[in-house]
Amino acid sequence: MAACSPWTYAGITPGAFQSLREYGRQRGFAVPDAPSGSFIIQTAGVKVTFRYDWNKTSGTLRLECTAKPQLVSCSLIKSMANRIVEQCGGKPV
Repeated sequence: MAACSPWTYAGITPGAFQSLREYGRQRGFAVPDAPSGSFIIQTAGVKVTFRYDWNKTSGTLRLECTAKPQLVSCSLIKSMANRIVEQCGGKPV
């Protein structure tokens, strides 16, 4: 069961997807070079797990937080995800 409801983003071109992967690499987490998969972000002792599904044809990305600490809200995670995706060329739907 997911920790948060999934979020959808538009404008995820191949360039935007590569930008997201590079963003993660620069910050110490790896987004697989595959249209779907999962990744973990761990910082300051906080571990958050995500599942993603990128539709290259429609340019949409579905992102779902599958595990997080109880004290970290879904709205905080979504806000941070929105900011990262927007920096990389996408936008929340």
